Amino acid sequence: MKYYLMGLKHFKNVAIACAPDNVGLAHELIGALRDSEVMPFDFTLKALTVKSDGIHYSNDFSRVETIWLDYQPNSLAWPLFSERLKNSIEEMLTGKEDLKWISCNICYGKEVRTYYIPHFIEELDVLNKDKCFYSNNGGLIKPAYSSLKIKDYSIFPKPAMNDLWQITAAICISDKVKNALMKANISNIAYEAVSVY
Repeated sequence: MKYYLMGLKHFKNVAIACAPDNVGLAHELIGALRDSEVMPFDFTLKALTVKSDGIHYSNDFSRVETIWLDYQPNSLAWPLFSERLKNSIEEMLTGKEDLKWISCNICYGKEVRTYYIPHFIEELDVLNKDKCFYSNNGGLIKPAYSSLKIKDYSIFPKPAMNDLWQITAAICISDKVKNALMKANISNIAYEAVSVY
């Protein structure tokens, strides 16, 4: 049984979906979105370039190879999935994941596309606690998952304190989902194997 943490591949020049400046921090938005299926604001695409003196945002997309990605980088560090990625995951769900989707608009000039944020409703018991590594204050450093507990899930969040597991970029997927995404040529996703016992 293999599971993977899915994440963004890193690029030096990429289009990033930026939330408005006045929306606050990502973790502060989670509670407000609990009963929502639509983001209350739109994202705007900016070109992000990493240089020796830091990160730069602009409207110059000349160095950006692909504007629209299936897993769109964004200023909230949340998973923003294209409809194609969302549909590929939905086809693999077992029905036990307790997952809903929050739609959001991403604007690029006059073009607007709808993306989707996976929102986990119930915190799932997925850890093999005897194999996990914890900090002195009880924070989870390195998770280890129980094969018996995760066998009925195609996708689940890495456990986190407070409600940060509800909307998180730390999403685990089954080998079956990974293979389906690779077969569908879903772009810019990196996969890292997680520990399962």
